[in-house]
Amino acid sequence: MFESRSPIEAAYHQAVSNRLFSIVYFALNDGISPSDLKEFREDWTERGSLRLAELLLRCARSDWASYPETFCFRPWIAEHLKRCEARSLCYFIDAWLNDEPLPLGVSEDPLVEDRKVKELTSLFSALNP
Repeated sequence: MFESRSPIEAAYHQAVSNRLFSIVYFALNDGISPSDLKEFREDWTERGSLRLAELLLRCARSDWASYPETFCFRPWIAEHLKRCEARSLCYFIDAWLNDEPLPLGVSEDPLVEDRKVKELTSLFSALNP
């Protein structure tokens, strides 16, 4: 069955996806030393995006330092990632592992993408009291 969405609802879902895209790229680019980036990508491409997604979720935990291979995230990045399932991150991680740029219109700054989500949430709430 076809589910009809309002344009605002569709834009909201796209904004949430764009925010996650930006968050994953930011977390990996910020957490991995630029000098280690090529080797890291090669290693994790062999291991697979699901395993890297599981690592990112461990990095998002408050006890992240007690796990091997983890690295520190900014707290607001960790909060967003904690809500995710590992499999839901694989698409974004695969793109990052393939060194693809972020999609057109998606900011490298996840806070920009987060503001877009918040604005659409407010707009949707105002239209649907």
